[in-house]
Amino acid sequence: MGKLVSVAVSVSIALFAIGLIAIAALFLTPLLTGGSTAPTWVYALTPLAPVGFLVGIVGIVAGGREERS
Repeated sequence: MGKLVSVAVSVSIALFAIGLIAIAALFLTPLLTGGSTAPTWVYALTPLAPVGFLVGIVGIVAGGREERS
């Protein structure tokens, strides 16, 4: 695997993890605070999970194409 692919996969793992933590916080906040909604920044971070997933797929596909060439 090339350095670019390794970086892409590392970034994708970080983005995906941040997104999953934000999704968990989104669902747990009303339970822990007695019904109030999560802060706006939590809603803004939730799309990072699919973005991280897509970055990982693109990185791995790009790495597979590098090896074939």
